[in-house]
Order: sequence, then C-alpha cells, then structure tokens
Amino acid sequence: MDMSPIQTPEGVPRLFDLIRPKEKKFAPAFYKALQNTLVAENLQQASRIAYGRQRWRVVTLDGQLIDKSGTMSGGGNKVNRGGMSSKFVPDVTPEIVSNLERERT
Repeated sequence: MDMSPIQTPEGVPRLFDLIRPKEKKFAPAFYKALQNTLVAENLQQASRIAYGRQRWRVVTLDGQLIDKSGTMSGGGNKVNRGGMSSKFVPDVTPEIVSNLERERT
C-alpha cells in the first residue's frame, strides 16, 4: 500500500494528506477508505479534474462527490465544516484494521 504523496491536477490536495490520525498506526485504515480521493473547491473544478485525461475520485468542499466511474452524489445546501463522522468510512471494520496492522509489521 503506497501512501506516499502524489502529483495532482491543478495542485488540489489529496483528502488522505489532510487527515491527521491520533496514532500513525491508523493511517493505513484511512488510506484504505480514502485512497487517492482529491478535494476540489467547487463542482466546476471537480468536474474538470474528475473527467480529465486521468480519472479521479473528487469531493468538493460542500460534499459533492464524483466517483471514478463518473457517478455524482452528495452535496446539498448546508455546508458542514470541520466535522468528520464515522459514516464516511463505513466499510472499514475492526477486522480490516487488524489485517492492515499485521501487514505493517
């Protein structure tokens, strides 16, 4: 699992690089869930990036998501900032975390 920094279109950040887990051992779990999802300012920028020469998974600051397959979801009128809930990574079970920890050692 290569979690090292990557080159991104338009210099947008990778969501994983914005996460600061309380303990480094949890970083692989975050990477497994987020992978190379990029963060765009708005839907216009997200569309440019997602549908460019290389396909990217892109989320906007207001929560709209464009998946690599091209599907769009999320968003809304209310902007929530600064809070991350566990519903964002429902597919990371304690078993997956244990497996990732074993792989690291």
